[in-house]
Amino acid sequence: MNRRQFVGGSILTAGGFIASNRLLAKNGLNIDSKKNNSNSVDIEILCDEPGNAYDSLSSFLKLLNVTDIKIEEHQLVGNYTGDIVFIYNNCLVNYKADNTKHSHLVKNISENLRLPRKIQNPTLIKAVTNTHNSSPKFVSVFKDNRIVDRLKINENKNDIHIPSDKGELYFSIKNNSVFATHSSCKHKTCIHTGAISRAGQNIICVPNNIRIALDGYQGHNIDSITF
Repeated sequence: MNRRQFVGGSILTAGGFIASNRLLAKNGLNIDSKKNNSNSVDIEILCDEPGNAYDSLSSFLKLLNVTDIKIEEHQLVGNYTGDIVFIYNNCLVNYKADNTKHSHLVKNISENLRLPRKIQNPTLIKAVTNTHNSSPKFVSVFKDNRIVDRLKINENKNDIHIPSDKGELYFSIKNNSVFATHSSCKHKTCIHTGAISRAGQNIICVPNNIRIALDGYQGHNIDSITF
């Protein structure tokens, strides 16, 4: 299976970019199975070698033995630091520091793609556990994989502050959606990506080890990340 077949369609090219480096979405491919598996996977690879990344990702998903995975591809415009973010069963895996089987597997992918490194106009590849329910009720805030706050998504709030040992992140809740408004991180990818509004979506700041997740129903769709 080649890369184009794997993602289920051709890549969207960036003739223009909306709202400062916003993602260009494309159709995804569902990998379905009759087996029932409760493990959830959210993995994003930001790189300039999408063909190589898909080969590594395909092997990785087989090793994880998870079912019903949705694959998406997005073209970004601008300068970014390419890297990998991996969430397994709702926990952020630090492949650079953790000494686990999964972290070692992700580290092998990063070494193969020579990540992290600076990249111009990269491709974002996302593999997430598929869901048919998408209406969130709550906004959960995690630091170091521990929940520190939980807010209702239907209550508008501006510039909610999340401090960390290395910096800070601000986000707002408006019209049942969440978006980052300020981050101490260098590349500010989460701000450029825009708002999230579906259950299971995340805004992740890896340097600050902060994650904002929408929940209330089953769902595991990563949206925006800050490397």
